[in-house]
Amino acid sequence: MRTLHLPACLASLWGLTACHATFQPPVGHERVDVLIQPTLMNAPALQAVIKPWTKQDIVQLDVLPYVRTPDGSFKPISSATGLAVEPGDPSRIRLSMASPSIDFDRPIRLTNMRAQQHYRIYAQAYAQNEAGESTLISTDDAGSYAEISVGYSDQPQLSAARLPVTLVDKLFIATAAITLGVSGATNRVEALAASVYRMDGSTSVEIRTPQSLPKPSLPGKLTLTHLRAGTTYRVLATARDASAGTLATGSVDVPVGIDSDAGTKQLTLPIPEYPLSARVGS
Repeated sequence: MRTLHLPACLASLWGLTACHATFQPPVGHERVDVLIQPTLMNAPALQAVIKPWTKQDIVQLDVLPYVRTPDGSFKPISSATGLAVEPGDPSRIRLSMASPSIDFDRPIRLTNMRAQQHYRIYAQAYAQNEAGESTLISTDDAGSYAEISVGYSDQPQLSAARLPVTLVDKLFIATAAITLGVSGATNRVEALAASVYRMDGSTSVEIRTPQSLPKPSLPGKLTLTHLRAGTTYRVLATARDASAGTLATGSVDVPVGIDSDAGTKQLTLPIPEYPLSARVGS
């Protein structure tokens, strides 16, 4: 069991509101121990193909007690004085546990809590990103804190309160690039228009209206953003002449898996020469 000692001037404990319970310190005593039980909540993925955060991803779990001030706000507690301090104060109390010592099956003991106070206990879970840095993966709302109030009781130790730890949704946004160009009788091309569709089975849903690339900008690049995982996108391109007539059409599919970089695709439209009849009449 991990123990978090608060300054002696803080001698009591809490009750939960969202997870709200009221704890009573022993009569005649100002100091009380409270047990809090970190409880991991579900962390749904925005897209089913993306694996959500799990407790195996947590490399650090911090517990931060805050106390309610006379103006109704909650502020961190100083480890030196037991008084409320600003969030950035280096003396603020923070219990930090690192993997593999994080255990959601063992309660954490908070000692030296003062009666007749209202507390908010925050939980912060961190994972390690690709750069080896810690990144917060728990929510910063009521999904990851417990509110606790303290009265009086004859119990020497207060029963465990639930401290929820709700992990955030794992965001996934992929990007892809399409290089668009023409070949053959390129002098006939005035512009190239490209539309983007999301394929839903045999149905295509247009998600970007035609974007026109004038001839001087060819070959050009079309960037696709905010793509879903496990989804195929289709880019349909049409080359037009000066009278807006269609010279050629073509398409390329962009399958998106679970890699945020869907890569670069090439789409080149072959432009035919002038029809023979047009040459004879000229």
